[in-house]
Formats: sequence, structure tokens, C-alpha cells
Amino acid sequence: MKLKKLYPKNKKVLSELNTLIKYAKGTKAYKEIRPLKSIYDYFKLPITTSKDVRKNNFDYINEKGGLWGFFSSSGTTGNPKILAPSIKNKGVATTKEIFKLTNNNPKRVAIFFPTGTLGLAAFIVMRNLEDLKIQTIPFGVHLPSKLVGSLLSKLKPDTIFASPTFFVSLTKKLENDGFKTSQFGAKVIYFSSEPLKQGIRKIIETKWQALCYDVYGVTEIANWLACECIEQNGLHLLEAGNLFELPVNEGEIIHTSLYNYSMPLMRYKIGDIIKITKEKCKCGSNSPRIWIRGRTDEVIVFAGGEKLSATDALDNVVDKFNDLTYNYMFKISGEEGKEKLEILIESKNNRPNLSNIKQSIIKNNPVIKRAISNNLLREIKIRLVELNTLERKNGKVIRVSDNRRED
Repeated sequence: MKLKKLYPKNKKVLSELNTLIKYAKGTKAYKEIRPLKSIYDYFKLPITTSKDVRKNNFDYINEKGGLWGFFSSSGTTGNPKILAPSIKNKGVATTKEIFKLTNNNPKRVAIFFPTGTLGLAAFIVMRNLEDLKIQTIPFGVHLPSKLVGSLLSKLKPDTIFASPTFFVSLTKKLENDGFKTSQFGAKVIYFSSEPLKQGIRKIIETKWQALCYDVYGVTEIANWLACECIEQNGLHLLEAGNLFELPVNEGEIIHTSLYNYSMPLMRYKIGDIIKITKEKCKCGSNSPRIWIRGRTDEVIVFAGGEKLSATDALDNVVDKFNDLTYNYMFKISGEEGKEKLEILIESKNNRPNLSNIKQSIIKNNPVIKRAISNNLLREIKIRLVELNTLERKNGKVIRVSDNRRED
């Protein structure tokens, strides 16, 4: 049964894993690990978590594994990780998969990623594209928007890689400078580093007259894991260099990067909750599709085991109300079976009707519906707050505040 969870399944996986183990044995964390005799032995390997890596960061690094360089994660948990990607990684192959899924044959690509972890994303994209002999133009994020607009007008890249939040901000600045973004010539824009919200997709596709695709990657792994196809209905898992341990329908994703020899994280718990389907996509691809439901620390568990993802519950609602933002917090209080839920949303003004927002949240979320009908959730309140007032940790809003009593 366990083998059903693995993707992809091919004859090379066992050999690839044992090659990875050779490099893993050169780290302190995995020095006692032994080669696998069969693929079933894979499930005997210890699971590694983000907490493990933070606690003993350098125990997971092998400088003899084709070390490419050292980078740092963004540190949104207050304790950034040191990242050590390998030149052996299969980034070129996954990039080819991305272009195939999106029917794109780029000739000139512009890259917009802020520094820090996103700087690593920029380096990865640049390296992969240059290996594919594709002209690559990285834009520094501190360049004046007028200069950026002038360069885009002259260079006319057909494809762009960027982070969503930064790119929305850049778009507004370019428009304020008098540029019409649809005239820059970009036909495809790939977004990574954070989930692509539908509201942001709609804005960018309209203003740039370009197709937008969500690409899913993890900084510790230094490779792409999944990407949308031309149907824009779920993220297809990418095969090259990746080994996924998947839930049956919904749950946490576990991953092994088969070629990250300098930081060989095996059976790594990424911390994301996914929904998965193995139904064949209309695009023709047979690879499973996933939807990111949120982080494990952004999930509320009701009595009886029902799980509510904060991002899954609210993102689609925010898309329907122009004055709402994606900055929100779920406050849960009371005792088990008698919970009270307050949802605080940063709003550009107080015009949205609270009753309409509440009805939309309940209507669009079956978990909340059932919790109310089963009398598990006694009260639900919506409160709009001013911009930048919700509690944050290293720049990011804390999604869930659980104050339930354990009586």
C-alpha cells in the first residue's frame, strides 16, 4: 500500500536514492544511514522536518556534494535556515517540464525576485535558463520603476518570472509612471515564492494581457516541485529529481530531492497541506495535480477531527470583495465543541458589508458549514481592521491565534 503513495514510480528511483544516500552519509545528520535493498526500505528512513534543519542546520550539509553556494531563508519564523543547493540538481529538466505544461518556448526572459530566499529563486531560474541557452535578464528590485519601464519597452521579454506581491506593486508603479504594461510584450508570467491568489492573477492577466501560471517550489530543496498547465486547474507534480510521498486525498506532503547532494533532505516534511487528484487533466498530462490548502500551522482542528485551513477558507472570499486584502487572522476561542471564531481582515476601507462577507465565507466552506450545523461552532464574527494592524512575525501576518480552553 505504501508504494501507492510514491510518485514518480520508475526503475531508476532505488538507484537514485542510493546515490543520494552516499552523499547523505557525508553529513552528520545521516551518517548512520544505510543503502536501501528495496524501495520498501525507503519508508524506514527517518522523516526530517523544518524544525530539525533549523536546530542543527550544518548537520545536513555536505560540501563535497557539488555545493553551489550558501543562501539564507527569509526567517519568517524568527530563525532563518542556511540553504546549500547543489549544482547536480535537476533544475534544467524541471524547467523544461514547466515550459511543456504551459506550451511556452521562451526566447527572452525577465526575472523579478527580491533578495534573501527569493534571491536564491532568481539564481536558480537564471542558472536553469542559461543552461537552456535562453537569454535571461535579471532586474534588481531597487531599480527605479521608470527605468524598469523603459528597459521593458526596449527589450520586450516574452516571458517573466516573479513573485506575486512584488509584481503587483511594480505594476502599479509602472502605471503611475505612464506605462501601459500590455505593450511590454510579455505573453507568459510565472509566479513563485508564494501562492498565486486568483485576485492577483486576474489583475495581472488583465493589465499585462499575459497568461499567468503558478509554480510551486521549496527553498530548502532548491528545485521546482509543481506547476500549473494551460488549463490553470491545479499544479502538476514535476518528475525530474523529485520523489513525492503523497496523501490519499488530502494531507501533508513529504518530499525527497534526489539530486540535492550538498543538502540531502530525505523524507522532508515541507509543512504544506495539499489536496490531490490523479484524474487525467484536460491538457493531456498524466501527472497528479495538487492544490495547496495552506501551511500546517494555519489549520484549525475542530472537535471530531474536522480541519479548517485559514487560507483555503478565505482567499476565494477575498477575491470577491475589492476592498479586502489577503492579510487576515482567524481567532478561535471557547472550549471543545463550543468554539467561537472571529475573523479579522485588513481592509482598505470599511465599506464592505460584514453580513455579505460572513455569508460568503460560510457558503464557500463546507467545514465551517458542518461545524455550525453540528453546533461545534457556536459563533462566527467578522471584523475589518485598518491596514498593517494585524499581528505579524517577521513581516508576515500570523494566520491563526488559538485561544481555546482545554477544560
